[in-house]
Formats: sequence, C-alpha cells, structure tokens
Amino acid sequence: ESLLAIRELHDRFDHIQEVIIQPVVPNDRSDFQTPATSVLARTVAMARAALPETVSVQVPPNLAPAAEVVGCGIDDLGGVSPVTDDYVNPAYAWPELEGLVSVADSGGLPLYERLPVYDRYLPDPLRRDTVTAASPPAGDRDGWLSDRIRDRFQAADSHGERLRGVARREGPLDPDSGW
Repeated sequence: ESLLAIRELHDRFDHIQEVIIQPVVPNDRSDFQTPATSVLARTVAMARAALPETVSVQVPPNLAPAAEVVGCGIDDLGGVSPVTDDYVNPAYAWPELEGLVSVADSGGLPLYERLPVYDRYLPDPLRRDTVTAASPPAGDRDGWLSDRIRDRFQAADSHGERLRGVARREGPLDPDSGW
C-alpha cells in the first residue's frame, strides 16, 4: 500500500526522485532482526513494479547486499562519497570504488558522479538532451531549484563549472585517484 501511495502522489505532483529500500540494521536502540536477502529482493522488485520508471529505486550498498539484489530493479546505488562518511549511518563505511563498479556492472547500471538533484529536475540548460524534464512544481514557474542553487550552477567560477560538468556527466570515475 505504501508504494502505491507514493506512486499516486508522484502521478499527481511528479515530484518523487527516488525511493530508498534498505533493510533494518539492528543497533543499540532496537531489537529488530535484519530481514533475509530474499525479503529485500522481493521488496525491491515490488518497488520497481509499483513505481513509475521516472522514480529511481535505490539500495544503499553500505547497508544492504546490493550485489545480490541489483537484478531486482535497482537503478541507483545512492549518494556515496570518497571524501565523506555516511553521516546518516556512520557505523557503515562506503564500499570501495572497485566494489561499486563490480555491482554496477553486474546489474548493467551506469556508474557516474551525480548531483543530489536528479537530471529530470534540472533546468533546461543543465539537463542532458536525453532526459525528459519533470513537470514544474505547482506555483513555481522557475522549476525545482532554489535561486541560490541556480546561481551556483550559473556562476562563472571553478565551482559553477564543476557543477555544470557533473550535470553533463563529464569526467570519469577513476579508481586509481581515489575516485
């Protein structure tokens, strides 16, 4: 029911970028058990079947056996970083780039540096030609980015150029350089 409710909201507002599927991770504050990988695989498959293709299904590779469920409908491995810890789950380190490459390759997923905002929510000049734009948010003719973020993208400095390059998917991930 939850996945169908998410779909219904997205169909109405075109605003859901992703749904993250991850198992319960036991800790000091809970006595939950981690579900079997087969349960995670079924949940990922249900999410992919229930949600529109424009909504990514993500499984964080530091919290779940992504390699074992990548064929069930994952199309995003999450926002991993070579320079920061997972601040939400600090006890679980990001996998090495080689491990991510292996998981992505086994599932036929492209592996690239990306922004927190998905391509379809970027303004026309920043969005790749192959990506269909999301509907504009209600009451906001300028789109999904705040003026502050839009200004950073348009800045005529190294930071603005870097953001535009990431949006265009320029620059390969290089395991030998630490990413």
